[in-house]
Amino acid sequence: MHSLDPAAGLELFQSGKMAESEQGWDRLVPPQALEALGKKEVERQSVLFEVFKSELDYVNDLQIIEDVRCINHSPRYY
Repeated sequence: MHSLDPAAGLELFQSGKMAESEQGWDRLVPPQALEALGKKEVERQSVLFEVFKSELDYVNDLQIIEDVRCINHSPRYY
């Protein structure tokens, strides 16, 4: 997956079709950016990306809960 074009990788990530094991910040940016930033900044960006992914997962979980709640309160179930 490291050979994936960063733009294509970002599009794949945003679509939700990227495997969890492949969802790393370092896989979504051009190699030149990784080289230019240095090890410490790459690690920092990776941690921030993990926080972002966790928040995204949380929002998706809330949406599922809301969808189930709405279905269960639908008049057809009474």
